[in-house]
Amino acid sequence: MLCLVSFNVFAETIKLKITYNGVGVAGHTVIVVAGAASFGQGVTDGGGNLTINAGTLTSKDIQLAGRKVTHHSRKEWTIAGLITLDNNNFVHVKMDEIIKKLIDGTGTSEKLIAIAWGLTEDSPEAQKEAINETITGALNDPDFKETNKEVNAMLGMMTKRPSSKTKPASKPVKAQTSTQQVTKSDDFSIANDIQSFTKELGGIRKDALLMQQQTLQGKISLSENTIRKRNKRYKKLKEIKDVNQDLLSLAKVEFEQAKTRKSKYELNLNWVNARLKGKVSRKTRQYYKGMLKKTDYLLDDLKEERKKLLAKKKPEEFTRFGLKRKIAQLGVTLKRKQFSRKTTFRRTRKVILDKEIAAIKVRLKKYKTYLAEQRAIEATKKAQEKKVETKTGKKQKEKK
Repeated sequence: MLCLVSFNVFAETIKLKITYNGVGVAGHTVIVVAGAASFGQGVTDGGGNLTINAGTLTSKDIQLAGRKVTHHSRKEWTIAGLITLDNNNFVHVKMDEIIKKLIDGTGTSEKLIAIAWGLTEDSPEAQKEAINETITGALNDPDFKETNKEVNAMLGMMTKRPSSKTKPASKPVKAQTSTQQVTKSDDFSIANDIQSFTKELGGIRKDALLMQQQTLQGKISLSENTIRKRNKRYKKLKEIKDVNQDLLSLAKVEFEQAKTRKSKYELNLNWVNARLKGKVSRKTRQYYKGMLKKTDYLLDDLKEERKKLLAKKKPEEFTRFGLKRKIAQLGVTLKRKQFSRKTTFRRTRKVILDKEIAAIKVRLKKYKTYLAEQRAIEATKKAQEKKVETKTGKKQKEKK
């Protein structure tokens, strides 16, 4: 939970610098959140720098939510209660220090968190190295060794203890040494250790669920804004008489996509709330699992439909800035697909990627040609205007 400071700051912009081990965290979409309200978002540049128009902030303490879409996965992270802006509304977020604070005393590998957050390379080798580091850390932990010994001793006692049904053979009783004796107090201390460990584990899980709850509440408030904007755009297009049907369909799909995404966040939030209340029944677990699966399938269908409609969009339907941005996005997507094509070993995946790469290349060529044509038309217009200006200037001089 965040501690709110009791003074108001009328900030126009927030400046962030996000680094991991001194290197800028690039290409992450970062959202500034305070409570359940969002104050803007942006994408970090190559140096991890970002400027966000935040409007009015009620506190210097903020929380950040970030995401990065890679060639094979989507990485997400949230930081709450650890970030405070300075007097110039600037903060340098050192992710390595934040991760160390979060994993302190848990035995979790820093590399594993860095991969999960999209701060470092995500490859099978990197994941293996991070997991091995976690296991090695646990094995080297003296507390873990001691607990492991005690648990093994307890298990040994349980296996050696004879059952009530069978009677042990009569053997002469030997005197046991102090090291061989296991007293009731030892049993009690081991049981206490296990009980306290279970309580600690429950506390860690509860903290994780509370953080998840806060993140989902922020996502729901953001999705509500997106739904309002997309609904407004869809209604405007519906009012136009000779509207392009592909554009109208695209606006409708994007509106449905935003609504479905919000319902997914709400389902996840209800699931988290149910787990926070206590033990969840098998029936409830299956219900949420099934509903989330259905929502994911629906989102996948809408995503595919949106892709098809975007591919139909003509260059002249974009604004100049929109077309330039689309060309840049397609260029990034093309590089990502080409990289996936080189690294994948599956033949079926290669065939699919080849088709997608060919389609992107066609679109890029079409958009670039149109943009070049528009620039040529503008250049000729300017040249003609200059000729007219020079002619009128000469005529005025001759009259004088």
